[in-house]
Amino acid sequence: MVLSFSTQFEGQPGQVAYAASKGALVSMTLPMARDLEPHGIRVVTISPSAFTTPMVTIMKPKVREGISRNLLFPRRMGEPREFGQTVKWILECPYVNGETIRLSGGSRFPGKL
Repeated sequence: MVLSFSTQFEGQPGQVAYAASKGALVSMTLPMARDLEPHGIRVVTISPSAFTTPMVTIMKPKVREGISRNLLFPRRMGEPREFGQTVKWILECPYVNGETIRLSGGSRFPGKL
């Protein structure tokens, strides 16, 4: 399993290299799944959006407010348990392979927070 934050889809100004590195993870998901198929290994990338983590507590209030304005239903950041539920589902569902799952609640970040 590969973890790639939503930056590859919605990079902010000044994040060119960071967004490109995350985009590379998404781009290699399917070819890696194809390469590892003979060994019975599946590859799935999870691309989470805003989640309540310790990193969020150190963000400036203006940044947190900017993120919150762009959240859809549910109008809140994701919870770590929801990330865990996604991992559990991937492990339990042998048919999912070579995919990138956007774990974002349907939210998309604007071009600038």
